[in-house]
Amino acid sequence: EVKVLGSVDSGSSAKMTARLCEVLQKELAIPGDAVYVSYWGTSNWGWNGSNF
Repeated sequence: EVKVLGSVDSGSSAKMTARLCEVLQKELAIPGDAVYVSYWGTSNWGWNGSNF
């Protein structure tokens, strides 16, 4: 799961998915067909007692 402050466009998420799968395969031997990625964009996010 990838959480983003703001919105997520399909071009950026496609690049991120490809890169995540590449890293997981290389570093942990997890094949891409075993990886599912969901993207969540939000304009409201809380951290450290306040919101962004």
